[in-house]
Amino acid sequence: MAETPCPCKQKLTDGEKGILNFGLSSEMLKNPNAAAINMARQVGGSNVTRLNGLIDAAGATPLQGQLTPVLAQALPQLNQAKTKITQLQNTVTGFETECNRFTDPKQLVNIISSLSLYGELSCALGIEGLDIGGGLNVVNQNGQLSINYAVAANVDIENILNQFSDGSLGTDAAGAVQQLSEGLNTAFQALDAANAAIGNVMAQASAIQNEAANFIQKYTSINSLANLVNEASTDPCFKIGSTLNGSLVSPQFIDVVRGNSIGFGTSSR
Repeated sequence: MAETPCPCKQKLTDGEKGILNFGLSSEMLKNPNAAAINMARQVGGSNVTRLNGLIDAAGATPLQGQLTPVLAQALPQLNQAKTKITQLQNTVTGFETECNRFTDPKQLVNIISSLSLYGELSCALGIEGLDIGGGLNVVNQNGQLSINYAVAANVDIENILNQFSDGSLGTDAAGAVQQLSEGLNTAFQALDAANAAIGNVMAQASAIQNEAANFIQKYTSINSLANLVNEASTDPCFKIGSTLNGSLVSPQFIDVVRGNSIGFGTSSR
């Protein structure tokens, strides 16, 4: 028996559909990059600790270790590696902060609503080809790929340090130190690339979000998401809204949406 069509009270606008489509296809209020961020931070921190040990050994007096005279030759690479990893660690922390904006109800409502309205208004004004997806790049595929670069770069450094520490140096200490220096020089490119990849993703996301906010401030604000959530609470026929209300977002998110009476996508002058 065919299901009887439900007499819904309203049709969804394109802007409302855009908000729902994003919500239904995404893990809202979660950071999908959290595991990779933690891995990058963990391996990077371990690498810095090990590099500090080698830097200290390179600066020790000859009586404190047989490796000191030759290890000192690698001191520039060791210090450079520490500096680059520390820079990448700081970038990863900034990346995490940006990702976490999408786990905060107020930020999420603002970002998604602003970008959706930006696209809708731009289309109405005849502006074609606007890519609002760029504003979500921190949590989508581009962001996930960029943080994986940071993990891979730190793993490269870890492998280089493992080869130096775990290998039997024997009488060829100079050869081992030279191999360490050459390996670090090669790894610097990966560290720089990871730093740039994450920075580019964050810059792209920030630019489109700021552009959307400035654009919307000149015209209007939206509260369609609040209307959808309220509709889901009062109209049992509204199945898409019921799914949004019941399975995708937390009670905190619902409370924020219902309590926001000034609309979304606005900022005070």
